[in-house]
Amino acid sequence: MSTYSNIDIAVLKGIFLAAYEPNLAGQWARKVALNTAMQAEKITYAAISAVPSVREWVGARQPQKPLASTYVATGKVYEDSVAINIESYRRSPEI
Repeated sequence: MSTYSNIDIAVLKGIFLAAYEPNLAGQWARKVALNTAMQAEKITYAAISAVPSVREWVGARQPQKPLASTYVATGKVYEDSVAINIESYRRSPEI
C-alpha cells in the first residue's frame, strides 16, 4: 500500500473542478436528452400512465391495468433552462 504525504487540497479541488465544470456548461445535455430525427411534423407515441398504487394482498390476485395514453412530439425545438448559481455548488474555502 502506498502512502501519500503533503497532498495539496487546492490541487485536488482543481482536478475535480476541471472535470466537473464542463458538465455545468451544458456538455452533458446530449447524454440525457431525447434526440429524435423526425420524418413528420408530428409523431404520436404510446405511453403508460396512472399505474395503480400498491395495495395489501388479501385473497386472490386482483390485477389492474395501467391507463394507456399517448404523447405527441412536434417538429419544433423546445427548451427548458434553469439558471443555478455555480457558487452554490462550490465548497467553502475551509474544506
